[in-house]
Amino acid sequence: ILDEHNQSFKGDVTNVNNYYCYGKEILAPADGVVVEIKNNGQDSIILESGKFRSKAKHIAGNYIVIQHTKNEFTTLAHLKKDSMKVEVGDSISGGQVIALCGNTGNSTEPHLHFQLQTGQSFYNSAGLPIHFDAMSVDKIADYKKYDPRPHMKFENILVGYVTRGYKFKNER
Repeated sequence: ILDEHNQSFKGDVTNVNNYYCYGKEILAPADGVVVEIKNNGQDSIILESGKFRSKAKHIAGNYIVIQHTKNEFTTLAHLKKDSMKVEVGDSISGGQVIALCGNTGNSTEPHLHFQLQTGQSFYNSAGLPIHFDAMSVDKIADYKKYDPRPHMKFENILVGYVTRGYKFKNER
């Protein structure tokens, strides 16, 4: 979530509560069954923009893994401790609230890590492309000041797909 100045927070950069997405509801992306939950990581300490100290044992911090089909799983990571609204074995529906956005694991600031993969393992599963319906994309002015890593050129982004370096909006 960015404001009119493309900032993800207001005030002290080191206070997680100043980030617009912190504590916001995380929704299940599709129907499935919860197959794994990790909920023992405290929020990472934000030292300054782009620098942090993790207080979690797993790089994903607190996370939920949902199985959608035999070879299609979603991992939603960096979730707020003790915010899980589901349990392992629960059948869930797309759009259902499953947790709150946090800042656990290897996280420089509160955000959601969303990953579609071929298996349950965060480390040993291949990633899958994700197509979104009703999605718009916009450029972010001076994006390199937020993230110096290279990113895809705007004109190369396929309709319905997301990538680092741009603002995406659900048009529903």
